[in-house]
Amino acid sequence: MPENVFLQLNEQYAGQVIPSEIRDMFGTWALSDHVVLNVPAHISAADRVQTNPSPLVLVHHEIKGSVQHMPVTFVREEAAHLHIGTTEAAPYYLSVNKDGTPALREFADAQALRGEDARVTPGVQMRSPIGRKPHSGWFVSVVEAIPRKSKPDEAESITQVGYWGERLDRLEPVCEIHGSKNTTIVPRKDSDSPNIDAFTRPFPHIAHKVLRDPSEIDDNNIEEAQDNIITQDFLPEGYHMGPNNAQASADPRYVVLGTHEARRQPNGDDRNSLHYRLARAAFVLPTHKLPRGKFVPLQVLSERSEFPSAEPKTSDSYVADYTNILYGAMGQSDWIITGVGDNRLGAARLQRL
Repeated sequence: MPENVFLQLNEQYAGQVIPSEIRDMFGTWALSDHVVLNVPAHISAADRVQTNPSPLVLVHHEIKGSVQHMPVTFVREEAAHLHIGTTEAAPYYLSVNKDGTPALREFADAQALRGEDARVTPGVQMRSPIGRKPHSGWFVSVVEAIPRKSKPDEAESITQVGYWGERLDRLEPVCEIHGSKNTTIVPRKDSDSPNIDAFTRPFPHIAHKVLRDPSEIDDNNIEEAQDNIITQDFLPEGYHMGPNNAQASADPRYVVLGTHEARRQPNGDDRNSLHYRLARAAFVLPTHKLPRGKFVPLQVLSERSEFPSAEPKTSDSYVADYTNILYGAMGQSDWIITGVGDNRLGAARLQRL
């Protein structure tokens, strides 16, 4: 793979001046103790693969009368070949063995969902009838893809479907976005009304829009979000970005974003090589003085080279090379789970430098 595939983006980072207040608040992080996770026997036996997990979120789980905080992820599980239309977002929790090595185990208290690239947000309120307090619960979204009949390894259409429930095992569909994916939300910390910040991906950029609750996530609002693209002053031509995670910070003026930075390189045979890496950014929420908010790139968090032993997905009619793909984001744990090469799962410890 070309060593300078992210050269222009690296130059953008080199030219950034991060305000000291933001730098001190969000810090710089690195990965250590990298592991490529074993594929469960039942996945291998079914000729399926695991990849591209949602960031870890803490779920309060009662075991023998004791409440434990379990880091949970929804893993993309799919057929090893011709995967479109076969994908499921399956819930697992992260367990650390006595020798310190991580492992994923099935989490029975959450429901699997048809689709891929899950985004999971706790503490999301839904509107209630007048006079009643809004209900707080989980918002989980997945992307459902329909394969093209003439080329089953390409998508005919995609729909991002959002589910909400007071528990992860009682989720019901509440919204749909057609022809788009990667919309990620975070609830406002400083609002008495149930407002959420939605980060969308009008290719190749990231955009922002404030909504009341997930029921307002629809085609019209996602299209209107394009009026507030937040990455136009950072992203060079030929690259694209998307939000993988959004979390409220200790200071309600800011949101921290986990993003993917990516590039498609044509191979000369109507196919592409894909390049993805993990990054972090802060977003200054809009105010009267700053009506569009402000996107502040923080750092490149990790690249594919940190998980060299993971085998990539084999090429298909659309993608010539999946090797240089790393997908994921920091969550609510001191571990991170990643998708590697669109074919395996990786794990690593997070440490603040």
